[in-house]
Amino acid sequence: MYWSQYRRTFVPIQAFILVACLLFVFVGHLSPRALVTPLLVMEAAAIFGARQAARMKKDLRGDQLLLQPLIED
Repeated sequence: MYWSQYRRTFVPIQAFILVACLLFVFVGHLSPRALVTPLLVMEAAAIFGARQAARMKKDLRGDQLLLQPLIED
């Protein structure tokens, strides 16, 4: 399930989102009310990324490689 991946990366992702939002407000002079859209997009992207990472981990089993070597010895 992707919630385990989301919980594992929660703190660093939320810290990044917080820093990005603070930069939008103080450097970009974006009003806090206008900050809702970028905040929701970043939160949705965090959930989507966790789902994709969980799916990729599920697809890779054992010593399987994403790219198989062209020449076998």
